Amino acid sequence: MPHLITWTRASKKIRVGIGQPAPAMSLLHQTTHLAGANAVRFRRSCRVKAELAHGTSTTTLQDPPRQPQPPSFPLPAKIFYSLINLVLCFAKRRDGTLNRRCISFLDAVRSPPDPDGGPDGVATSDHVVDPERNLSVRYYSPPPAEEIRDGQVALPVVVYFHGGGFVTGSTAAPQFDGFCRRLSKQLPARVVSVDYRLAPGHRYPAPCDDGVAVLRWLDGGSGLFIDDLSAVFLAGDSAGDNIAHHVARRAAAEERYERTRVLGLVAIQPFFGGEEDTESERRLPFVSRRNLKWLWRIYLPEGSDSDHEAANVFGPGSSTSSSWSKGEWTHFPATMVVVGGLDSLQDRQRWYYEGLKRMGVEAYLVEYPNAIHSFHVLPGNADAQQLVRDVADFVRRKCEEAVWTRRSLGGWKWTPEVWKSNGFFDQ
Repeated sequence: MPHLITWTRASKKIRVGIGQPAPAMSLLHQTTHLAGANAVRFRRSCRVKAELAHGTSTTTLQDPPRQPQPPSFPLPAKIFYSLINLVLCFAKRRDGTLNRRCISFLDAVRSPPDPDGGPDGVATSDHVVDPERNLSVRYYSPPPAEEIRDGQVALPVVVYFHGGGFVTGSTAAPQFDGFCRRLSKQLPARVVSVDYRLAPGHRYPAPCDDGVAVLRWLDGGSGLFIDDLSAVFLAGDSAGDNIAHHVARRAAAEERYERTRVLGLVAIQPFFGGEEDTESERRLPFVSRRNLKWLWRIYLPEGSDSDHEAANVFGPGSSTSSSWSKGEWTHFPATMVVVGGLDSLQDRQRWYYEGLKRMGVEAYLVEYPNAIHSFHVLPGNADAQQLVRDVADFVRRKCEEAVWTRRSLGGWKWTPEVWKSNGFFDQ
């Protein structure tokens, strides 16, 4: 407990902790009370010294409590956040539209596909899913040495949704392309990155519709020649994981696939919202709160606030609190929720994890205390490297737990022992 100083002003007793600002007083009163406080400290010091000398002290000496300091961010992160806020300030218009030419500054650099495999050996190629809606994917195939090539056991498939606040980003953006390459090589896995349509031209639920369309495309026999879809994982970061969540929910409740089985969801710092600001949003920098509200306004259906179920998935406006009962979450996949200790969205991410647990979903909370938002795409980041290892552990664990029968799909019956005998878990 902090030591307290008590004094009287205008017949009203006031208590203020040491190290905390005192109420405004005149210079005379300040001098008087400071002198009185010093006298109290002096008498207390003499008493404590006397008690210590006689061995009768029961007083615990404590330093005054330190005022909380704002977190220290590395210079690249400060530049990154400042650039995002600056571009958003110039890109947004008062009428709710977006200056696409201005926002395209964030996507100025693009990574072309590399069918022959780059230095890491991961081959990439772009494929059109639906030309009418300009929907495409980028496909990542790990090096042949990482694959099980006897035709008996296929690698997991990760369907990935990039971040960008629903208004920017693409599969060709270097930060997302690089992250997908690392996932493909280190899991190992086949990665399908979705180039979904962006707001405000395509509001919710258009990006989620794109995600569902990609799952149908894969299930129906796409041009990617993925024979085994028994172990599909949805993944996304920030706004991309918001989309991944709604795709997972629709896949669990509405969709029926012939070959596809969704085993898990990897939620990397998901972007959720709500009308009331959280403590972490007020305390930590990222995108300014005004810009966050604006992003929701141009993404959600017109006339909706940020308590809409697309933003606040367990809030008062969600169907979770009405039509979607707890039993209907039975088929929602196991979820790994990634939280950064310096992420302004962390409170909502923890609420999301707790909401999944309340619904009976198998959920895991993985925290990185020193991680900022989008830490996984920043180069030279130790937490980013650890994240890929943690995702690999989650994917492998879910594959190991799954005992499925492929006989109904015209194949074999596979168990974890078969996977291990083929060396999959020795990677």
